[in-house]
Parts: sequence; C-alpha cells; structure tokens
Amino acid sequence: MLAVALGAALTLVACAPQTSQARRVPPPGGGFRTTATPLQTIAATPMGSPSLSDGVLVSYVVESGEVVLRGWDAATGAVAWETPAFPGVRVPPGVELSASLVDVAGRTWAPHLKRGTSEADAVAAVDVATGEVVAADRLIVTNSRPYGCGESICVYGTLEGTTVPTEYAFDPPTGSLTARPGGATTPEGTFGFSGGLYATSVPGCESPPHEWACDALGFAVDGVSLWERPWRDIFGDDSSMAWGWWPVVWDDVPVIVFGGYSERLTWRNDTVIRAFLDVSQDRVVGLDKATGATVWQFDGADIKDTYEARHELVLAQVDAGALIREWNDDGTNRRLRFGLDGMRLLRVRAEDGTTVWEAPADAATIATLDDDPSYAASDKARFVDAGDGLVVVNLASGATIVPPADGIFPCGKRSWVTLPFSVYGDDSSNYNAGDAYWPCQADGITHVGEWSAAAVAFVASRDSADPTLAALATDSSILVFRLP
Repeated sequence: MLAVALGAALTLVACAPQTSQARRVPPPGGGFRTTATPLQTIAATPMGSPSLSDGVLVSYVVESGEVVLRGWDAATGAVAWETPAFPGVRVPPGVELSASLVDVAGRTWAPHLKRGTSEADAVAAVDVATGEVVAADRLIVTNSRPYGCGESICVYGTLEGTTVPTEYAFDPPTGSLTARPGGATTPEGTFGFSGGLYATSVPGCESPPHEWACDALGFAVDGVSLWERPWRDIFGDDSSMAWGWWPVVWDDVPVIVFGGYSERLTWRNDTVIRAFLDVSQDRVVGLDKATGATVWQFDGADIKDTYEARHELVLAQVDAGALIREWNDDGTNRRLRFGLDGMRLLRVRAEDGTTVWEAPADAATIATLDDDPSYAASDKARFVDAGDGLVVVNLASGATIVPPADGIFPCGKRSWVTLPFSVYGDDSSNYNAGDAYWPCQADGITHVGEWSAAAVAFVASRDSADPTLAALATDSSILVFRLP
C-alpha cells in the first residue's frame, strides 16, 4: 500500500484525531521583515511537526531506516532521551507521523507505537520531562496512532484475542489499556476511524490485481451498522481509503463530512513506478448519518480546517490540477511534478453545504486561522504555490491582505520517508513525514538564507509554558527559535 499527497500546494492527508500542545500564534506586526536567528540547529531527518514542552523539544526522527522518538534540551540542543518507535502495522502510510503531547495525571506524555507482532502494535508513552517510558499491558491491532482524548490517551483498534474495533484509553502511569467509557465501537472485522465511521470490504467484490477497489465506508452506532456504501460510489472510481481521509463527525449535526482522495498507479513487476493524482477528482461530501446518502459534495476539494462551534469548515477547491510522482525500479524517488488551476477557498456549512464565502487563491496563498485579520496561520490552512504573488485570507470573513513584497515568508513541501511496512522489514512503503520548510521570497519560489520572525510564527510549534520558544522542521534539521 502506497500513499501519495501534494507536496508544495495542498496538504491532503489528515486522518486520525490528534492532540498536541504545539500552538500557532499571530506573528508580530511587520514581522515578515524582522530577522529571526535559530537558537539551535539540530541535524536530523525529522518526521512530522516537532513539539515543545517546558523547554524540551520532542520529534520523531529517522535513523538507519528506523523511527526514533527523541527529546532534546531546546536551549542547548543536547539529547535528553530517546526511545524506539514504529509507524504502526495497519495505520496507512498517508497518515502523518507527528509527535503529539498529552497531559495525564499532572505529567506531559508523548504517546507513540512500538513494534509488537506482525499484526499488532504496542501502545506506549514517554514522560517528556524524565524520559520514563511506559508500555501498555496488552497489544492492539491499531486503526490509529495514540491521540489525546480529554485527560486521557486513546487509541482505536482491536485488542489481541478480540474481534470488535473499539476506542481504548491508555493510562501511562499504570500501563493499563481498557475500553473507554462511551467510546465508539464498530462492527466486527472492520477498520474503525472515529465517531462510528469505519472501512470494510464490499461483499463479493473481486478487483484483481489490487484489493483497494473493494473498499467500503460505513457508519455504526453502539457497534451496530446503520449503512455501508462502496468507497468508489462515494468518491469515484480511482478513490481508496489507502490514499487518505478526513472524517468530521459532530454529535449535533445530522451530516457526516468526509474527504476522500483518488489516485492512479502504474506498476512494473509488482512495484509502483508512477502515481498520477488528478486533484480535480478529490471530493469532500456531506453524508446523511441515518442513510449514508450524499447530501452535498464539492469536487476537486480538500478540507483545510474545521470550526465545530459554528458547524462550518474551510475547503480548498481547484478547477483542474495534477500531481505526478515517479520512482526508479529500485524504489528510489525519480521525479515529482505538479500544477493547479483555478484554486479557491470556501467556507461551508456542514449541515447543508451552503457556501458562506469564497475567496480566490490563484496565487501563492497563506490562509489565516483566526477571526483577527492580522497575520496568523495554521498547518491545516496554508498554501505555498509557485504562483506570482502572496495573499493572506481571513478564514472567518474571506477578506484578503497583501503582505509586504520584500518580506521573508515560509515555503514548504510535503516530505516522504521510505520505511519497513511490516515488523519483519520484508516490505516497505513511503510514509508521510509532514511538511519541511525553508524561507523564501513572496513569489513562493526564490529561497533566501535567513528566516523572519513572522515566517517562523506561521509554521512553528510553540512551547505552551514559554510561547517565545518555537521549533520547525526542515528537510535535514530541526530549528529552534526564540521569538519576541
């Protein structure tokens, strides 16, 4: 199974729920012209966004083809602790592997997975302050990586020896892994997402040579299925759960919002050598909870952000566009090409698909997250495209701002790392390693040698205890900054 997403233009895959103390805050006024010098430059191959907690920097890194979760003293760059980690046997490679932090019992933990068996993973957490590692007392066939759920750490999957996918709560002080009271369950033998959504196979489906054409999406309440629909019926013939998803299930909204993606693969001797992603075939739909019927849909669209209090979401939509990724016969990367036409941002009501506002985004665009029209951004609502200008869009109102042309801005691309897919290392896949950033000019193309305070603030994670401390990932390092 191989997942591919747009690198420099659209962030496609955002799947299992995650909780992190990493924060994005508005940069200071005029900050695109204010130089920011790294406090530390840590040489590493990072995976996902780094996190900070009380002066400790936490990130996944790749070394010799293996994943390690590591903590550093952010002030000095010295390694504080490290522990082996694992992407997960059944978690799709398109799900970004990114360090999250969760507060449990007065301590800050970094939950993660470890190698278990050929089918199941071990859930674990490391105390960020001390480096103490606690593993769960039972293995689980995971459908997600561990995530924060209130004051707990949760994971969705099936315990070894059981058959019903369930949401479990992990208690790191004790290592216990128990069914979460009121947590979602899905029918036996299915792949649960969240909120009662699950993936399964279409009965009697035959689709040689690749099984994902038989994917189906379903919805269950208290483990009882209300409906199932073929994935291709909802998202198109080239769609698959393998390419990623974004579910939005709100208790008081009768419509489920779901983003699905399409891709065509060219194979040679059982190896993928070319992936063609027609972005105009991506689709965001609103599905009736009771029946699964499509209430509304936006083609060529991707979910960029959600606003639960208002039951609204922001979509990016294109008229046309494609990504072509090619590999050599030995599996190494060969070429990546992409292009987009007619991009726009939409703010949409979840219940009926009504458009609240629409803003053009044909040039390189950064979309703000906050109601305040000052510069602010989120990794869920940021675009950097090879266009001819830069625009800031307020996601509450749709209003646009033109930032200074002589400023220094954050450019980024989606990075992928080849890792063993099974615990025995006899198969591998390209894993979503999140965005790697560099400073650039307003054209979104030209690289520059220094960062600005605003560029860092757009994409960096902040320390909740000390918001002046910020960190971001490049393709070969993690940078730590001290911001105003």
